[in-house]
Amino acid sequence: MIRTTLIGIACMFTAGVACAQSALSDHPLIPRYPNTELIDGFDGEYLEYPIAQAAIDERGALKTNRVRGKLAHRLYEGSEDESILVAHESILKALAGDGFTVSYQCSNKQCGGDLVQTLFANLSLKSSYTEVRQSGPVYNDFYYIAAQKNNAEAVMHVIYFLYKYRGNSLFIAQDVIEPEAISIKEIDFGAMEGSGKIVLDGIYFKTDSAELTAESNAALEALAHFLEQRPMQSFFVVGHTDSRGSLQHNLALSTSRATAVITALVDKYGISSKQLTAYGVGPLSPKSSNLADTGRTLNRRVELVADSAVSK
Repeated sequence: MIRTTLIGIACMFTAGVACAQSALSDHPLIPRYPNTELIDGFDGEYLEYPIAQAAIDERGALKTNRVRGKLAHRLYEGSEDESILVAHESILKALAGDGFTVSYQCSNKQCGGDLVQTLFANLSLKSSYTEVRQSGPVYNDFYYIAAQKNNAEAVMHVIYFLYKYRGNSLFIAQDVIEPEAISIKEIDFGAMEGSGKIVLDGIYFKTDSAELTAESNAALEALAHFLEQRPMQSFFVVGHTDSRGSLQHNLALSTSRATAVITALVDKYGISSKQLTAYGVGPLSPKSSNLADTGRTLNRRVELVADSAVSK
């Protein structure tokens, strides 16, 4: 049995979030596989999630479908006697019975390589899948299932990673991605007078990226108007992240995001680049605890901070 090792790894890489298993429960719409125990997981933020569409090719490239929604990640452990082949067939049958259509599946060498590593290598999510990669080598009893279901006008996606060491427990990682509209917030410009800074609510980026999403346009336009009314005032644009991932990565990401905001203001709205300076502080100035999802959401932000200097 390797359950203790799994939980230890997950706790190290997810800043304690994975250790709060007592607060976790099964996804309300997707039941667990029988005779398994929920040992790890999290309910994540709105993000862009990669779903494999084919095997990794000979060049190491992987074709994916990137979907947006709220991610719920669960890790289950079964007994040593559980057959991974039976589990695979049972899950496929259950998905079909619940109206899901399998978009892609593979097993062992059919996946073309380390599918988990390839899917999540460049995302901050990768730390949450360390146990999947370390406990289930692709060439040692591994199955991947991607399925989807049309729900009214939206699409729900369910992803399974099944893996097992020979002679050890069956593990099933289950990801559910549900579409959810972003709640567009308005920037509270009035806070600048009292605190000297404002959170740029309504600014959104792709997951683990400095690429602004289309949902940011309204906030950028309002911010540009605010800056146009204060042409002689200089400001710092400061990027913040949560604590997941390495400090160096988060410092670089927060700086890149602050720079992306300035670039958009300059290129799209004609704001003077001399008025704005980008900085990134990563997770070093949190608004809330990084041990909970709600806190991490608050900590991922960009702020506009007034400078005492006058713009030239």
